[in-house]
Amino acid sequence: MKSLTVTEQPLLASAARTSSGQSSGYRVDCFLEGNLIINVTAASGTMQTLTVTPQISFDNSTFYPKNDDSIEITETGQYVLPVTNFGKYLRADYEIGGSGSSFTFTIKFNGKG
Repeated sequence: MKSLTVTEQPLLASAARTSSGQSSGYRVDCFLEGNLIINVTAASGTMQTLTVTPQISFDNSTFYPKNDDSIEITETGQYVLPVTNFGKYLRADYEIGGSGSSFTFTIKFNGKG
């Protein structure tokens, strides 16, 4: 049986964020599957939400959301979002909602290949 290796790539460093955005693209075509690991260490605001959606690209320029793969977060904790059937590049898109919302979080990609 062939042994698979797991590679971890930071996509977003820990920071307090109050507006939506996305990470840089990361080349993933050498992986079979992976997980986005979202670690939220602080959350504040009224009805705060953090929605993380993987986006894929074949040229690291135009990205498309994987709408069937997203997670909505409302409190601190560590969250895992499995990602399969990705293109050549992957990035994490995040949307922050609510009134006066702030989230401190990191996003990493763990790829298995």
